[in-house]
Amino acid sequence: MSEKALKGLHSSIDLVVKDPARKDYALKALAVHGRALQFLAPQLRADKEVVLKAVKNDGWALQWADQECRKDRELVLKAASMPASPMKFMEREERMA
Repeated sequence: MSEKALKGLHSSIDLVVKDPARKDYALKALAVHGRALQFLAPQLRADKEVVLKAVKNDGWALQWADQECRKDRELVLKAASMPASPMKFMEREERMA
């Protein structure tokens, strides 16, 4: 990772740490690194727009999404289309449906 990208990541994470409930901070951080989802307030981890932004950047972010979001077909398909599939975070029954 380049120094510029690393600085962007740190500044985005700093915003989220400062206020994990602010959606604008969350979306900015998730644009840099999807796994920033783990640091967000629970209501944002349940927000479909926020989770979609995260999984578009990094499919593995799905593991930190709210359980209802992990059941959402659009979000799961988006996460699964990423190079490293996070399908193991889905409920077994959901995979079999």
